[in-house]
Amino acid sequence: MEDLRGAGYLVEKVEQRLPIPGKFVTRDLYQCIDLMAIQAGRPVLAVQVTSRSNVNARMEKAKNGGNAFMWVQTGNVFEIWGYGGIKTARRVVRMGMDGEWIEVKEGEHVAAV
Repeated sequence: MEDLRGAGYLVEKVEQRLPIPGKFVTRDLYQCIDLMAIQAGRPVLAVQVTSRSNVNARMEKAKNGGNAFMWVQTGNVFEIWGYGGIKTARRVVRMGMDGEWIEVKEGEHVAAV
């Protein structure tokens, strides 16, 4: 959230933690969105946040689940942000309008469209 706010976005956490007896279950908006971010003149940005090592699995799930693909087909942006692991830099991938993934290079403006 700090990265997005630093880039001038208004950000909200949209995932929910639901209490189930003995544990909590996390439910993402549309089964794939943790954060929503808006900025004047840009499409709405949806972000799924995960560990760096789990980015590829999230990419596969998002593409096969259909909800992320529908999100980008409506003119919005969907990204997966992975943190941690051996490489300390954030890894960001963006789903294109064709459902293919684009690796966002380190230092590229957040959610540059």
